[in-house]
Amino acid sequence: MPENRGPRVLLVEDSAVQQQVMSIYLRSHGYTLQIAGSLLEAQQKLNAVDILVLDLILPDGSGLNSSSMSAVRHSP
Repeated sequence: MPENRGPRVLLVEDSAVQQQVMSIYLRSHGYTLQIAGSLLEAQQKLNAVDILVLDLILPDGSGLNSSSMSAVRHSP
């Protein structure tokens, strides 16, 4: 399968099933995809993406929680 060259998306999702579903959907629409299973993992990948897609409930925080979002946005 050729590698996509579209906008780079970071999917932050802890469910393997949802990761697969979203991966198929996003790649079929031309997005280049990276996946993180937690906010901590997302912090390490955030600088290399254009779009962030967050799960609402994660093991180390909530996608809706402003402090969690702040922690992701202010990664080194």
